[in-house]
Formats: sequence, structure tokens, C-alpha cells
Amino acid sequence: MTLASCTNEQPATKTTRESSSANRTGTADSCRPAMRSGKLPDWANAGFTHGTTDHFILSDRRQIVAVVFGYPLTERSTFKGGRQNKVRFIPREAAAESAGELRITAVLAVNGRTEKRTISPWPGASIIDLPEAGCWSLTLHWGHRTDSLDLRYRPE
Repeated sequence: MTLASCTNEQPATKTTRESSSANRTGTADSCRPAMRSGKLPDWANAGFTHGTTDHFILSDRRQIVAVVFGYPLTERSTFKGGRQNKVRFIPREAAAESAGELRITAVLAVNGRTEKRTISPWPGASIIDLPEAGCWSLTLHWGHRTDSLDLRYRPE
């Protein structure tokens, strides 16, 4: 995932892993989630205290932010102790909110396993459970837009 930008947005205060999106074919080398904490981009901070959050990933094209409330994400999440794989995808453009749904294609880096999810209505927080631990490359489709990002799921 490329994190360089030509905007004047303040960068997040912490990035736990840098990544590259040169190859999104689902190989282990191509999946590198760049989990951040701190200040969200200005366009994504509505509803967050001081515009900050503990865990988020900015998409490759910087058109969507995935705020991870259920950190760390785990395979086959269950509602143990009130914990779930809760993620809120926030689109950059407000017009995207009228898209109605977010379609997700997730590819597991180690073996190419593919899972599809749809969030509707969208935007909003949702539970994104994936069946195996590992690094998943997500392709996100909403309205006429497409972007991508990587999420890591840990074993239960």
C-alpha cells in the first residue's frame, strides 16, 4: 500500500508497518498492512474525538479509510467478551455515501483463497469476519469507485 501523498493532510502519528502496492496478486510478499494510530485524515475524522483513533488503514488510492475498532482482527471472530471484527470504512467523498453498499473482495495472501462480502446499507461500521488467519488483500468497490488495502487477521 503506497502511503505517499500530494496533499497537505497531517500524517498519522504512528505507522506500525509500511507497505507497497506494486503487486496485488495475493502473494505473501504483496500483502503488507500499514496499521496506523493517531490523527485521521481531515476528511475522515467526523465523529471521532479530536479526529484520532487507535487503529486505521488508509487505502492505496487514499479514497477510503478503514477504522479498525475490533483490533486485533481474528479469524472466525466470535462475540466473546464483547469483542468482534468491527471495521468502519469511511469514504473520502461525501457523494460516495449515496452509493448504498460497499462490495469487498478479499484474497488471502498465502494461498489465493477468495471471499466476498457486501456491506449494505453503507457507510457505517460492520463486522468483517474472514475464515483464516493471515494477510488479506481487500479490493473495495462503491458506486463507480474502486480502491484497495490490506488487513491482517490473527489466529483465534
